[in-house]
Amino acid sequence: MSSEITYLINLHKEGKIDDNALNKALNALQPTPAQTTKPDVQSAVVEKLRKRRRDKKKKRRQKRKYEELQKSVVNELKQVLRERNSFSELNLVDKPLCGYFKAYEIDASKYKDASILFADKKSIIASQTKRDIKEYNGVKFSIGLSIQFFHDEGNGKQKQVIGQNHGEQSAVLDDINVDKFYDNQVAYLQTWIEKFTNTASGLEIANCIKLYLNIAKYEPLKGSSYIPLPKALANKKAIINVQNDDDRCLEWALKSAMYPAKNNVSNKYSYTKCSNLNMDGIDFPTPISQISRVEKQNNLAINVYGATVSPKLVKIYVFPYRISE
Repeated sequence: MSSEITYLINLHKEGKIDDNALNKALNALQPTPAQTTKPDVQSAVVEKLRKRRRDKKKKRRQKRKYEELQKSVVNELKQVLRERNSFSELNLVDKPLCGYFKAYEIDASKYKDASILFADKKSIIASQTKRDIKEYNGVKFSIGLSIQFFHDEGNGKQKQVIGQNHGEQSAVLDDINVDKFYDNQVAYLQTWIEKFTNTASGLEIANCIKLYLNIAKYEPLKGSSYIPLPKALANKKAIINVQNDDDRCLEWALKSAMYPAKNNVSNKYSYTKCSNLNMDGIDFPTPISQISRVEKQNNLAINVYGATVSPKLVKIYVFPYRISE
């Protein structure tokens, strides 16, 4: 390679001339075909420069991909560490109360304001609840709280009182409504706290003690014979509960919906002349797992709902157990 060509290449590397200037200069230096039989020097030089440029771009892309991968791995590790630190706050209770088969507690002694405690620990409680839902295919859970109250009796004396309460059980089959049920239970506990502190008792909050997460297994629903409705639901007069004396409860329920009776809607004899449903291969009582088969055999869409009634019949919680596809 001549010194002139080497000089031009160095100028190009240093950015003092661009590609067009380089090409023109090389064209001027290129000998005529009659003067030489050597290979096309210009094409070889240009191709060498292009290859070098492609290699640089490739290295830059590889470097960016490596940096992005490294950043992603670091972020995942940070998330794992955060979750591990969060779950380390949850301690299993040796003897859960009220028939719960599993319970967790969080030390809340650093909190005086329960609303701040509920907000800070929401993600921890929700994440653990979702884990248990996945493990047990649905659970019932409730949130509990114990608080140290005090009453100023004068003369520098204080009377200490410990209060503890738990929200009502919420049945959850997936993780979609966990946050909603958590908020409902927190609202219940905050109302309980206000009753303690806003009455003539003169009680004030010293500090929170423990925050609890109670877990109960949710037994799979299975149809059966006639069961009277809870009074709170019966009083709504919105549910037809056929009084059958066999195990074909689902079939009677479907007939009452497909062939509404004008009178005696809860009497099975109001539906004995209705067209028979195709229940071939269906067990009685009918498990939830066979409802999709009932749908296909009868061209139906069947939704199944459950309900939890509070002990004092104040609230009714209705939740979907199975939604037709």
